[in-house]
Amino acid sequence: MYFAYGTKETDYLSRKDKRLAAAIAQIGPIEREVDTDLFAAVVHHIIGQQISMKAQATIWQRMRDALGTVDAEHLLAAGVPQLQQLGMTFRKAEYITDFSQKIHDGTFDLQAVWQMPDDEAIRVFAENLRQLLLSPPLGVNLFIAQNLSGISFERVAKGAFPYMMLIICFIIMLILWQDLPLWLPRLTGQY
Repeated sequence: MYFAYGTKETDYLSRKDKRLAAAIAQIGPIEREVDTDLFAAVVHHIIGQQISMKAQATIWQRMRDALGTVDAEHLLAAGVPQLQQLGMTFRKAEYITDFSQKIHDGTFDLQAVWQMPDDEAIRVFAENLRQLLLSPPLGVNLFIAQNLSGISFERVAKGAFPYMMLIICFIIMLILWQDLPLWLPRLTGQY
């Protein structure tokens, strides 16, 4: 299945940006595959944040090989350490397990997204995946979330504020107690 679009959409984009219009005219229609499994698509895109498409494809294939099925239950059963072993960062593994937990316990109804208009779906994702906004570049991510979701910048920033305060506190702790990162490795005899 490919992403469906036509001249109405390409004409709209062409009117918005001259360089994009030139690229659309030169390249022509693009067939882009669509993943109809919305959960897997979200996980796939979390993996792909700020890495090359090749790295994303490698990690995605490792995940599919390791889990068989990429769904909330399999991801929760795997846990953060096993997800990290597939080649992703601790933070991404946390995002994915947090998202999986929200799907599993029903606090995020992914199937309802199919029935939503685009602007509402973007708002719902922005509100439920706020911690994703904390990966660099933070300020840019907050403005993008505000712009896409239609939520006021103040509301988006207010939702991210507790996470930012934790990060700031952690940075202060690292400055004040420089041996803190080595405490656990020393305790376990690994350093």
